[in-house]
Amino acid sequence: MRYRAIIIGAGLLALAGCGRGGGTETQAGNVNVRATPGDITISTPNGVAQIHTGTGTAALPEGIPAYPNAEAGQSMDVSGASAQGQGHVVSFGTHDSPAQVIDFYVRAAGGAGYQIVNQMNMGATATLTARKGEGQAVNVVATQAGGATQVQIVVADGTR
Repeated sequence: MRYRAIIIGAGLLALAGCGRGGGTETQAGNVNVRATPGDITISTPNGVAQIHTGTGTAALPEGIPAYPNAEAGQSMDVSGASAQGQGHVVSFGTHDSPAQVIDFYVRAAGGAGYQIVNQMNMGATATLTARKGEGQAVNVVATQAGGATQVQIVVADGTR
């Protein structure tokens, strides 16, 4: 519980410094939080978590490209790594339909050697789950709301 309060407090301090031109670094015990505009990194003895916002290259697996019609400046990439593996959650918005997003990632995943294990189109929401090898998986959820589509891509790699 104590570490949770330290992490939350350090995260809030880091976020407060993100609006300035430089960066900030805070350490509390064995937790280190480093923040620069658009980026936050939290390091602990158990692993590292990073948050990247805005534009830039998302941490998608080899062969899975960034979506070509993603809205500029509306993306976020949250990643974490530990001894058990690593994972990423990539989020972005687009004006394309959920079905268009999923069709794009079905082709990309198949071309990258992933096996499509689940695909659903429920109108306002469409999903895809693809697996490759031991412990590698990509899950894409595209949901239409308010005239735009929000997309979340979860990448798991337990092969470390």
